[in-house]
Amino acid sequence: VLALFVLGVPIVFGTHPKIFGDGDVSWHIAAGQWMIEHRQIPMVDPFSFSAFGKPWIAHEWLSEILMAAAFSVTGYTGLAVLVAASLSLTFLIVGRRLARWARPVELCAALMVAALVLYPFILARPMVFVWPILAWWTDQLLRAREENRLPTWWLVPMMVLWVNLHASFALGIGLVGVFALEALVESKERLQTLLRWSVFGLATTAAALFNPHGVSGLLLPLTVFSSKTVHIIREFNPTDFTTMPMFEVALMLLIGISLWRGVRLHPVRLILVLGMLHLALAHIRHQTLFMIIATMVAVPPMTTAWMEKREFKEELLKNLTGSPSRGRLAGWAVAAVIALTLCARFLWPVAPAESDVNATTAFAHIPTEFRNTPVLNEYSFGGPLILRGIKVFMDGRTDVYGDSHFLQYLAISRGDRVAFAKADRQWRFCWAIFPPDNKAIIALFDQSPDWRRIYSDKFAIIHVRPGCAGSPR
Repeated sequence: VLALFVLGVPIVFGTHPKIFGDGDVSWHIAAGQWMIEHRQIPMVDPFSFSAFGKPWIAHEWLSEILMAAAFSVTGYTGLAVLVAASLSLTFLIVGRRLARWARPVELCAALMVAALVLYPFILARPMVFVWPILAWWTDQLLRAREENRLPTWWLVPMMVLWVNLHASFALGIGLVGVFALEALVESKERLQTLLRWSVFGLATTAAALFNPHGVSGLLLPLTVFSSKTVHIIREFNPTDFTTMPMFEVALMLLIGISLWRGVRLHPVRLILVLGMLHLALAHIRHQTLFMIIATMVAVPPMTTAWMEKREFKEELLKNLTGSPSRGRLAGWAVAAVIALTLCARFLWPVAPAESDVNATTAFAHIPTEFRNTPVLNEYSFGGPLILRGIKVFMDGRTDVYGDSHFLQYLAISRGDRVAFAKADRQWRFCWAIFPPDNKAIIALFDQSPDWRRIYSDKFAIIHVRPGCAGSPR
């Protein structure tokens, strides 16, 4: 079962062309390339003409360097292998924990449900690269509570890594607080427990300050949801079961088995699971965090109840090898097999499929003389254009542009002629590229005598303003 989910599923899911089906993938690569070339972390925007020079907290800088480095090896194939490696480690950590309680059939069922819920979110983006960290972090906290001790101090340097990879590091700090509360509730020496866990919590929080932006980087996760436009971005919308059916199935299984078998969780862990469920229902993107944590926290008592409270098994590798030394040897053997499998994946190239994000043919038809002139572009085309060296009007870095600029872009994309005229007076657009289904803005250009359509296909339409080429940005 572990071989299937540690080797098979990551290769199938993690190297599918659909992992490049998001415009942010491209600007993350471009940001990493910029950092490698300039040997510094950008503090201001270098990629647009509309926000050029504005402050930018590049909080995912380390992920972006990893992405650019992988991309430089074998292009998109290298990036796909990086995603597959992340998935492989995630399933290995989660699977090994569940294997202590579950028989193969329960283990397979739990990991399959988790894989299907995670599948829509498997993209070549920094979020995926921290899933193994979240799984390992949760596992270490659970082990510490089982053994009634503080977690390993290796979590402190891991926090330094996490805070520079992705903003979900804040969840790691929160988890320390949750399990500290559980330890305090169960402890007979509460003052000593409070002091020990407080020191550990302060250490992990202080470690999060080791980022290029200091306190601003630490507080960044709190500022995301203060934006007035965050609800407009789809991944921050509330979960809709009509479009996310597997998440509904996972919840129904969780509730159904719990009610049927009388599953019991420690009150603090129940609060944790319910809190993560609230986040998952409030924002689509948090389904992944809920699934990883809930699988590790709630599935063991579920499988125990399912098997009528039989004694749980020893860990799988110890059970197979019979001694800790042989267990470590087996662990290294598993790591070697994973590495060899991922290396072999380089033999089969993978590339993005042409889509409404990667409109490759349309991008190839952008006139050379217009590449250095102001463009009015579709939001999702921003990343691919940046990767091609074109400064854009808008892309996925909404925190850089600000709410007013984002709202202006939305009004223009809906065909608001007043908003377009205002922006055009400021920027003097020379060309535009939008998908065909954005009929309002396409009609605006088609009906204007100042604009001419020069290319169209099922993914993108390009308009230019004749005589504008060569205009300065």
